[in-house]
Amino acid sequence: MAERRFRTCAVFPSDEIISRSDCRVICLWCLRQMEQKQLAQARCTACHLGEPTVTSEEIATFHPQVGNWSIVDRDGIKHLERTFKFKDFAEALSFTNKIGMISEEEGHHPSILTEWGKVTVTWWTHKIKGLHHNDFIMAAKTDLLLTV
Repeated sequence: MAERRFRTCAVFPSDEIISRSDCRVICLWCLRQMEQKQLAQARCTACHLGEPTVTSEEIATFHPQVGNWSIVDRDGIKHLERTFKFKDFAEALSFTNKIGMISEEEGHHPSILTEWGKVTVTWWTHKIKGLHHNDFIMAAKTDLLLTV
């Protein structure tokens, strides 16, 4: 079976087409770059079925950048989750709509529970049944919405 080839990620911009075997090397390069670059400034990349979930080392790098988020395990699948508090339902709903807007822009969507005075947001990547770097990017972008 021919090895699938795809473009590099947005953090390592290039028009070069790379092979799957090269991807992990570039992802490690991206990881080091993302340590210096704010996650919220990064763009989500297309995640394909069969891609690996983030490693423990990647989690150790990304998680401190979104330290208010908990890593929770549901049925053996890691998720990023955070509950945001608001003074009323209208503010919670407004925040939910902002999350919807950035999710559409990035093409990556969370589970959102909107209640009176709070919103619980859960990020994970369904295709790979776990955490992808996109989930950490979107958690950071979600945090920025509090300042907007």
